[in-house]
Amino acid sequence: MWATAAHQDTLAAPGTANRGRLRAAPDGIDVYFDHVGGEQLRAGGDAMLIGELAERTGTTTRALRYYEEQGLLESARTPAGYRVYGPAAVTRVRDVRDLLASGFTVEDVKSFVRHLDTDLLEVFTYSQARADAYAVGAHRVAELEERIATLTRVRDILVRRMPWPAAPGGAPEQCAT
Repeated sequence: MWATAAHQDTLAAPGTANRGRLRAAPDGIDVYFDHVGGEQLRAGGDAMLIGELAERTGTTTRALRYYEEQGLLESARTPAGYRVYGPAAVTRVRDVRDLLASGFTVEDVKSFVRHLDTDLLEVFTYSQARADAYAVGAHRVAELEERIATLTRVRDILVRRMPWPAAPGGAPEQCAT
């Protein structure tokens, strides 16, 4: 059992806003955790500890702690201070990882927070409600295009000075210079 009546009716790790509450259940005392959006999680029921969430989403516990630190993910706490996540956290983490893999930074992903609890669309159609996220996307594309142009210029300079790395086989004797 995660808690006893000695914990009274409020449980939380120091400094956390997400608190667990004891509630009588037909089979004894259960601990429920207030979670994101007022959702309540039952310890041992729909709640997951950080390791299980990491396994379900193919990431590390370190990454999950970082997402939480950055405001991209929220957790409740057990009486012992362990992080507890609800089922919606799986979708959120997958969405965060998908956006990061698409070229967005963590700062960029913060502008998508209110859209992270449902599966992301393969292609985002424009809507005024998502204008802020589109602005972030447009900025990210422009920044990537600038970096690609810079890298292309640097590569061209290097190939002019040392043409053999660009030659087939990469051997200096194969270059006519």
